[in-house]
Amino acid sequence: MRAALAWCEEASEPDLALGAASLLSCFWILRGYVDEGRRRLTALLATTGGRSQSLRSEGLRVIGSLALHQAEYATAWALFDESERTAENHVQHVLSRLDLRSRAQVAGWAVQYGLLQEAGSAG
Repeated sequence: MRAALAWCEEASEPDLALGAASLLSCFWILRGYVDEGRRRLTALLATTGGRSQSLRSEGLRVIGSLALHQAEYATAWALFDESERTAENHVQHVLSRLDLRSRAQVAGWAVQYGLLQEAGSAG
């Protein structure tokens, strides 16, 4: 696993590494590698810039979970808060690109384009 993350970092694929590292959180917790997980995720977040806000949000959430397991409650709270704000900013960005103003409008848009069925309609 470490080799795979190292390869992603060397190949300039920080988003791929960040996605994989987020999946490793349970491993790091169960095996006692919480410090390593926090270090790796923090470094990966620094290299991704602003390319993938959804991955950034997930990475912040995972680092917050790791901090929580180390009883660093204030740090965990701050990371969870930043994760939530990042996710909300991403949603707002997507809404503006679709020229929509609310999540309810997203549902209507999805029904209009056949991505969702209206409630109560047979499928």
